[in-house]
Amino acid sequence: MDNALADHLADLCTQAGLREVAVSPQHEVVRRGGPDFGARAGIWADVAATRGHQMVADGAIDEASRAAAEAELRAWAVSTATAHTMYLLAVEGIV
Repeated sequence: MDNALADHLADLCTQAGLREVAVSPQHEVVRRGGPDFGARAGIWADVAATRGHQMVADGAIDEASRAAAEAELRAWAVSTATAHTMYLLAVEGIV
């Protein structure tokens, strides 16, 4: 797992032989009170609930820690979160 993968994509594309690699930020920001805030701010809780089980099976985390992370993320999204930013980058290049 590489939590900084977005920042490494340009180099990976260059290493794969692409040229004229361009990176465009496409961050998504939601604020409490905005449309779909709960669902969008809770995206990592949903990931923990769905993909987290594979991480448990792979031995990266134990089930108690996965469940605690999911619960904490859901509580944060419902009660204390004021904004959520998804750090997104688009990378394009020419073959």
